[in-house]
Amino acid sequence: MAAAVLATGDRLYAFFDGPGLPPTATEGLLQDIGRVLQPVAYYRPQLDLIPLLSFASWSRDKVAKLDVQTLVYDLQDKDEAKALSRDLNHVRETSNLPPLSLTPLAAEVSAHEPPEREPVPADDRPLSFAHVAVGGTFDRLHVGHRLLLAATALICTEKVYIGVTGDQLLQKKAHKELLESYETRAHAAEIYVKAVRPGLTVQTGALLDPKAPTVAATDESMQALVVSKETVPGAQEINRYRKNVGFAELQIVVVDLIADTQAVQGGKVSSTALREQEAARQQGHTAA
Repeated sequence: MAAAVLATGDRLYAFFDGPGLPPTATEGLLQDIGRVLQPVAYYRPQLDLIPLLSFASWSRDKVAKLDVQTLVYDLQDKDEAKALSRDLNHVRETSNLPPLSLTPLAAEVSAHEPPEREPVPADDRPLSFAHVAVGGTFDRLHVGHRLLLAATALICTEKVYIGVTGDQLLQKKAHKELLESYETRAHAAEIYVKAVRPGLTVQTGALLDPKAPTVAATDESMQALVVSKETVPGAQEINRYRKNVGFAELQIVVVDLIADTQAVQGGKVSSTALREQEAARQQGHTAA
């Protein structure tokens, strides 16, 4: 995957296929998605990597019709890649699309490989909910955001609510002048969720008051909330609110943090670090 990340321009689709794929999301599957995204964090944190899974409406026919030019593969998967290429190109030919080229990936990428993620025991019970919520700032959509949003899309079957921090709550952020607008951030999050799971209804809304209950708390039909490890206490507070008003508590789905990188100064991926990097670049251009 690291070689694919380095060989890609703007967008990389990761197609999960085969008899071993579960029929719905599980904790173990979400961990697998995190491992796929680790090289993205390490080398190119803002690369638009989109996981495609059959239970999330991605058949081979749909994958074949994507606007892509190349199917990349690991040398050890050559036979499987050739078979997949034949299938995809047959569909593309009948749809008057140009054939995909088949490109082997370099065996060795770099002397500086991403650190291996330690495997942890995973619960393989199905994670499938009609209504799911997620929240965040989503400035300069990066690999951590994509894992959070991909997990949200994969466990949801009908409707996603994305709470996006309003501009007025970000005035004390470092390099606030480089923050993307609420509209830009909300749109990027919505588009990514729909790319992972076409057909979902996605609603976005501004988080304007840190003391006010969120939609995840006040919408009785909500069933699950996707959070990162660092925001679990906020999720627990939401469940306390729901319990107090007589609503069913939400299933809290926790995704791991993806942070280690060689692409950002300080070695950790965050929107703040990316803004600092952009500010330094602009200052350098001004000085030159």
